[in-house]
Amino acid sequence: MSKKRSSGLRINKYYMCRLIGRFILACYCFGIYLTNKKLLDISSFPEWKGMYVIAGIILVDFILRFIPFKYHPMGMRKHVKSTFIPSLQYKENGGLSKKDEKDLEQLKKEFTKGLLFYFGLTAIWFVLYFLHIFGVPELFMIMMAYYVGDMICVNLFCPFRMFFMKNRCCTVCRIYNWDALFLVFPLIVVPGVLTWGLNIVAIIYTFIWELSFRTHPERFLVRTNMAIRCENCPKTLCPQRREKYLRSIFFGK
Repeated sequence: MSKKRSSGLRINKYYMCRLIGRFILACYCFGIYLTNKKLLDISSFPEWKGMYVIAGIILVDFILRFIPFKYHPMGMRKHVKSTFIPSLQYKENGGLSKKDEKDLEQLKKEFTKGLLFYFGLTAIWFVLYFLHIFGVPELFMIMMAYYVGDMICVNLFCPFRMFFMKNRCCTVCRIYNWDALFLVFPLIVVPGVLTWGLNIVAIIYTFIWELSFRTHPERFLVRTNMAIRCENCPKTLCPQRREKYLRSIFFGK
């Protein structure tokens, strides 16, 4: 087995374990919600110590994102200088070509569509919260749903990719590292050391991603960055391969 394929399988197993772990934790929280949802009040200084454990797990995940470990997919690491492999065309042009600029504009349009969908959906939860139809426990459970949904997008099916971003895969996704902010943003309206602490870290992380995009857009384009091309991918978490596999199961093709 090649080194690239072996690395891809490790990443695949790692992210599948994350999906299973998050699903188990979300089910546990849902059980608490059904029996004593007051424990899920994450505002101020929560009485239930489990809240600090959950927030700690998420915080550690956020902190590890600042370090471009090799077990992180290239889609997560493509914004850093160490992973950038400039294409021959980019070197010859000495920068972005007109075609690259057009691709960049397309990325921005897709980015806007994805953000509008997410913030439009999350705005509904805010309205329900301010109308006192939802409480803090409900917002917490929405965050847990996003917590599981994030891994579903990476491992199984991503509605952002399919309906809004129209990108090839996670590796080239413009909003890949926005998931940190997407995850905890439903709790930003809840005052508390945990809610605001998680949102501050997520905002800082997202700011670094966006700063890199603004100052080094060449790292986000397939034409200029060879590291995010299919030929250099270990095929881990590949949606095209998954879709081909599912078609073979259901349609024999």
